[in-house]
Amino acid sequence: MKEIIVTDTVDRKILNTIGEFIDRCPNQELLQQILPHLVPIQRGETESQEIPVAKDAEVEEYFEMRDGPKMGLEL
Repeated sequence: MKEIIVTDTVDRKILNTIGEFIDRCPNQELLQQILPHLVPIQRGETESQEIPVAKDAEVEEYFEMRDGPKMGLEL
């Protein structure tokens, strides 16, 4: 991948990468949690692993289901 952008559910950036390197991660506490896992991969000391990523259509379906019609009275 050339770039990965990780956001929260309201589309605020958590971090982004350029290639296999973190470009920006405003939350330095999170960065310190990530680096012990990332650096060995970058050094070739351990293999990277696949992570599940939802496609746009799957995300839309999830939010439609979650925010869809509600049963009962709404105030």
